[in-house]
Amino acid sequence: MTNQARERGASGIAGVLTLCVVMGLVYLTIGVATDQTRFGIIGLLIMLAYGAVLFVGRRRLEALALLGGAFTDERRHDIGQRALAFTANVLVIGILGGFFVSLATRSEYTEVFAGLGALGGVAFIVGIVWNSVRG
Repeated sequence: MTNQARERGASGIAGVLTLCVVMGLVYLTIGVATDQTRFGIIGLLIMLAYGAVLFVGRRRLEALALLGGAFTDERRHDIGQRALAFTANVLVIGILGGFFVSLATRSEYTEVFAGLGALGGVAFIVGIVWNSVRG
């Protein structure tokens, strides 16, 4: 059991570090393509720094280990689930708030907020149905 947990933790950090590098390169590519090279370089550096902080600090701080994908036991999975629920609640409040403000001010972004709200609602419905069927 211990070896499996270590392997999962190692693959978690490898996945997160890979994602950091890929997203940094996406920032750089978009920055270069849109003549905003400074934006691209800064985005790349931020993502690389984030990955480095996670890699170096994951053994000292549990929060950094979790951000690095080390969900190795039930307690850590529970922390991850609660963090996801908190994030979802904050995003729903932000999207609904943005929708109502943009609606009230006749903003050009009303459709964007409506689309994000619809996407979130459909994802919630699909998640409920999927997870209730799977048990």
